[in-house]
Amino acid sequence: MKINSLVIALLCSITMMAQDFKITGKVTSNANDLPYANVYVRSISKGAITNDVGEFVLSDIKAGTYEVTFSFAGFKPGKQTVTIADKDVVLNFELKEDSALGEVVVTGTLKAVSRLESPVPVEVYTPCLLYTSDA
Repeated sequence: MKINSLVIALLCSITMMAQDFKITGKVTSNANDLPYANVYVRSISKGAITNDVGEFVLSDIKAGTYEVTFSFAGFKPGKQTVTIADKDVVLNFELKEDSALGEVVVTGTLKAVSRLESPVPVEVYTPCLLYTSDA
């Protein structure tokens, strides 16, 4: 009887070890959905992009502890550690806007150049100008 119980317990644990799980969730910013944000787990080279309403699914993930990275242009990247033990995990994350974007340079050359090295005249538009524009 002890041997049967041991064999059953061993088979159950092997089955659990081979099981794949999912990480699902939603990426938002200021309570608004963030479509097309990047979600990535570097240690297993697996990633996803959020859909139109900010939802994502990472499939075929083994039990373990992972660091999930969230990123989107114009927002500060974020990381969150998640542990998957015996069931799928729901992981919602809020990205914060990155105010470090000072100026954007749009040039008409075939290669990227800095504003000071540009052979064509460059106008600098500050965020203040963009906020006051009616366009």
